[in-house]
Amino acid sequence: MKKLISYLKTQRPSNILVVGDVMLDEYSIGSVNRISPEAPVPVVRQERQEWSLGGAANVVANCTYIGCNVSLIGIVGAHDVEGQKFLSLLADQKIKTDGIIRSESRVTTTKRRVMASAHQLLRIDYETQAPLSAQEFVLIKERIESLLIPGSIILISDYAKGVV
Repeated sequence: MKKLISYLKTQRPSNILVVGDVMLDEYSIGSVNRISPEAPVPVVRQERQEWSLGGAANVVANCTYIGCNVSLIGIVGAHDVEGQKFLSLLADQKIKTDGIIRSESRVTTTKRRVMASAHQLLRIDYETQAPLSAQEFVLIKERIESLLIPGSIILISDYAKGVV
């Protein structure tokens, strides 16, 4: 794999426009030493939390890593903490945020995973699966028209969360 990535980095970077469902992946990681007295479930003592870009944003992070010029178009919640965390992760990885729409009616799609000893015990999904509103569709269309470079590869990343 390292050999392939090294080779890809030497090639002329492609212009790629990724349009799709962006997500925040959240991991609560800890250890299990007992079963809950309230129900027969493990009690996880949280030791740390981690976040990463998911969905279409993960595609962009991977393309950026191999040297491509990538633009991302997607939607996050306008006022939720998860949307702010998502934008912060984009900034940390030097991924442009001008294609990200902040929606007043949607939440930032977040996949919360509870992990213990490298095993996933539980996943909680926060998401809006409704189709785009007319206003959101217009905003997506405007972002595509402003960010699309002639000759670009257009990559659609659909996770059935309403953007595509």
